[in-house]
Amino acid sequence: MDAEPSEIICESWKDKKGTQRSFGELNNNLELIAGGQYYERKKKLFDHVVGFAKFSEYLVVAEVSKFT
Repeated sequence: MDAEPSEIICESWKDKKGTQRSFGELNNNLELIAGGQYYERKKKLFDHVVGFAKFSEYLVVAEVSKFT
């Protein structure tokens, strides 16, 4: 499958208010968002993202699956 040239993938805070520097707060998750047509059409791919990396045609995502 070919990638859409105008698609953007990035990390985004769920709530965009207050301090966003402290990672891991239960109330403000870091999400992985993909947006086609330069973000005219966007969708959430993952919740609780720790990070992501692109290797050739692969995208690797690290996500916290359960908070204790």
